[in-house]
Amino acid sequence: MIKVGASILSADLLHLQDELTDLEKAGVDFLHYDVMDGHFVPNLTFGPNLVKTVKQAWSRQIDVHLMVDNPQQVVPWFVEVKPFRISWHIEVKVNHQELCQKLKKEGIIPGIAINPPTDCEQLKPFIQYFDYVLIMSVNPGFGGQKFISSVLEKVAKIKKMKDLPLYIDGGINQSSAVLARQAGIENLISGSYLVKAGNRKKACQSLRGPLK
Repeated sequence: MIKVGASILSADLLHLQDELTDLEKAGVDFLHYDVMDGHFVPNLTFGPNLVKTVKQAWSRQIDVHLMVDNPQQVVPWFVEVKPFRISWHIEVKVNHQELCQKLKKEGIIPGIAINPPTDCEQLKPFIQYFDYVLIMSVNPGFGGQKFISSVLEKVAKIKKMKDLPLYIDGGINQSSAVLARQAGIENLISGSYLVKAGNRKKACQSLRGPLK
């Protein structure tokens, strides 16, 4: 079953409660929360307090994607606000096993993210600890970028290592969603295309629409 996530990075934060209500009505399955530190990526975004606030107006799953140099420091901040999932990047040096164990003890699902240029082989020593993989289909840091279709070559390679749920984030619109789904990805995260759509329900449905 295709699941659609909306990136809060593209939402109107001045009217966030209305935005969340509208996204739920549109049929969005989960909210995707991009955390950027200004070091791992050239942008700054949100901290854990916004997740805490959002949970008061959002009844579905929240996943947190940490684009940070120091997940060992940042993960505990987000554990306190209890999102459904937390992912960080294979490109950073951290004790992946230890962090995964901490999350699982708290009932939070751990995931690993991988950037477009990164070879899948980097996942191999650590993938056993994780419960999902987030494939970045743009170079992270900013919304509104063009989908990099070559990342879909990673799907089969990852599946051979471990058969995990796969998520994809970056440039997801109606056409790129078809490509991702044909490759075997069932969890689609969309920012600008979905959140800034005039008709979000129609946009959400288009991401789940029939394969052409």
